[in-house]
Amino acid sequence: MGLDIRVVADIPSDLFYTDEYFDKHLKEFSLSRTFCNLYFTYQNYLDNSEFIQISKIIGVDFTPLLKMASYPSPEYIEAMLEIEAKTEEEKTQLLKNFEREKLESKQSIADIKVLLRQLHQKLERIENLQDLIKYNEYHKERFYRYFEDFVIDVGDGYIGNNFGQDVRNFIKILEYSEKQGAQNVYFDFG
Repeated sequence: MGLDIRVVADIPSDLFYTDEYFDKHLKEFSLSRTFCNLYFTYQNYLDNSEFIQISKIIGVDFTPLLKMASYPSPEYIEAMLEIEAKTEEEKTQLLKNFEREKLESKQSIADIKVLLRQLHQKLERIENLQDLIKYNEYHKERFYRYFEDFVIDVGDGYIGNNFGQDVRNFIKILEYSEKQGAQNVYFDFG
């Protein structure tokens, strides 16, 4: 068991989850669990995280990607209202805060596509990314192979992906979402 990461678009689920989505879901529209683990290195190591090191190596600001994780789920909102809101006033204030968090976490598909294409163009020219990273704790065992062979798809779309394949899948998810009428995306975890 582990935590998975999913890109969510700002359109109704019946428009997003079409036959095309299900035909391509695992092969082209999934991000690997390793990508999720890489993404969360930021929470523990901040600017020394492997995720941010990549940002610095290629000179691309990953802030929009980091913002995508702060979207509060309905379950989280419900739990926090039960725990934190003792009065209607507190409930109203919490709901306002959650709406602000939702707005801040939704990122423009166009902007994220530009960011990911810059990332891809720069990393496809670096043959040894895995050797440029200063790994934290036991992370070399987890990520070294993940950073190898950026230009080659080595996994099945979810299991065994490398970083390059996850970046390309992320771009495909955005293109599909845009085609379905979405304008913004955020991350969901589960």
